[in-house]
Amino acid sequence: MIKKRLIIACDLDPRSGEGRLAHLFIEQMGLNKDDNDCLFLTPNTEADISKTTAAPGRRLFRYWGVYLWLWLEILKYRRCQQTELFILNYLPVWNFVTFLIIPRSAHLAPLTGGPPLNSRHLYTTYHHRCIQSVLRNVVLTALSKLSGLIIKIRRLNVKPATPFVSKFLEQENSQHFFITTSLTPLKDTSVNQRQNRYDLIAYTNDHPLKNNELLKNLLPLFAQKKMRVALVAKGNCVKDFSNSACDLYENISRDDVAELLEKSNAALICSLEGAGLFAQEAAVLGLKILCFPDTGASFLPSAEILCKKNDRPSVSQIADVVAAKINRPPDVNTNIEMAKFVNEAKDYFTSDNR
Repeated sequence: MIKKRLIIACDLDPRSGEGRLAHLFIEQMGLNKDDNDCLFLTPNTEADISKTTAAPGRRLFRYWGVYLWLWLEILKYRRCQQTELFILNYLPVWNFVTFLIIPRSAHLAPLTGGPPLNSRHLYTTYHHRCIQSVLRNVVLTALSKLSGLIIKIRRLNVKPATPFVSKFLEQENSQHFFITTSLTPLKDTSVNQRQNRYDLIAYTNDHPLKNNELLKNLLPLFAQKKMRVALVAKGNCVKDFSNSACDLYENISRDDVAELLEKSNAALICSLEGAGLFAQEAAVLGLKILCFPDTGASFLPSAEILCKKNDRPSVSQIADVVAAKINRPPDVNTNIEMAKFVNEAKDYFTSDNR
């Protein structure tokens, strides 16, 4: 008897990083949306995929509401023997509850997570920096270690999304994660041949580690330096940038983001998280990646660090560094560390069907 496949996804929005990683996994695992044996269950009734069933009486709410919905659905279907279960996204490595209640036979992907937080580079109040430092470096680290122990003891079938998570779970085989980097010498001249519309492009959303206060203070300084800046923003933070000195693009599609990346010279990554898909795609397209040290973006190809690890430069100093790095022409005769993506991810990033 062929088991039916039940795919529980918290987010299938193609505009979000979580949603796009879910679609990548769906393609990689051959979960055909037209297959009658596949049923997609999500709280998002606007998910861009066919055969998606909205859970009765629910809607996509944020943060803990999403996790609560996921846990309830897992408990509902965990004893269904005729179903092969897949759990997509909202799987940070610290989410030990999911790993504790999930059936051992289930497939979980992609697991996300980021490096320890250096709060010196979080430009907000001292009180908020302390809270985030304790939360990220103490509480979530402890929960992540608990998750790792549960995954190991229960021998769960998990797929990390990034090299950081793969290393954390001691699964360092490159086949275990979607996005990987290797030190591959490569000469890239495509960037020099572009007619760039923007000197700089940045992305932000409501996440507390996106460094939105820093970005808001940088934009007028960039304007003074006659820099052309594109800002892609999503969520409630959009209103905070409505009067900023930049071209603001609100909640745009991935197609439009890719188009803007192709017209830009460099990407500013103020975020202190692990490298998201925006940063990954910018690297694939050959943009300079301007970022802080010891962040996910700092390990990407063509990354250029804004300051030293133990420094906390002023906003004006960061603006000066960004301007200097943008104006410095790339040395195409020098080998740079370029990303080497697994085939599925590379095809996904560079596909003409974006």
